Amino acid sequence: MIKNKRNTYIRLDENGRFVSCSEKFKGTFEYNKACNIVQALPKQLKKMGFYVEAIPDIPEPKPKVQPKVIENTGYEPSDNVTRWVGKIGAAREILQEAIDREPELTKELSTVDKERSDILHEIEFTESFHMYIAWKWCKRLWINARKRRDIKNEMDIVEDIIESFDKRGISKAGVQANINKCKRRKYRYRIVEVADEEGNEVDGNATE
Repeated sequence: MIKNKRNTYIRLDENGRFVSCSEKFKGTFEYNKACNIVQALPKQLKKMGFYVEAIPDIPEPKPKVQPKVIENTGYEPSDNVTRWVGKIGAAREILQEAIDREPELTKELSTVDKERSDILHEIEFTESFHMYIAWKWCKRLWINARKRRDIKNEMDIVEDIIESFDKRGISKAGVQANINKCKRRKYRYRIVEVADEEGNEVDGNATE
């Protein structure tokens, strides 16, 4: 290649003329041809101090060494591992019960709110009343408020159960797949051994 101390290079343009350029667009020439080009450069380019520099040989990449792998052929997961598949069914039943209960509670809350509205309108449209009637309305409102509070408390628990489960859900097939992975688990050696030029095994991670 032809360059100067400012890292400006020479290339051949589309019209067959030698022009200066950046390293990205530099031309490559045989050594003898490059020397002739330097001698034949126009005066303007000669003043820029171009010279011939050999391109260093690019070493061939070393073949990638694959680490040694040990395959698990006789291992079976213990009961401590496989028992979780059976527990998934119970967990899913709890989750499904909470999911089914949620709309029921919403409906019950709506009913209780309507009952409360009915009682308040009865009070509003009554022309006159005595202490006994007032006590009956008060008790009806108290019972209604207790029912409403009980429903809302259960709704809080049900919502908490639903939100506590992983958003991906609990999949029996997914857990079984993970157990199957345990059976096929492999170990890849951390230290790679390669052969030197004489065929002797050496530590591939060793440094000189």
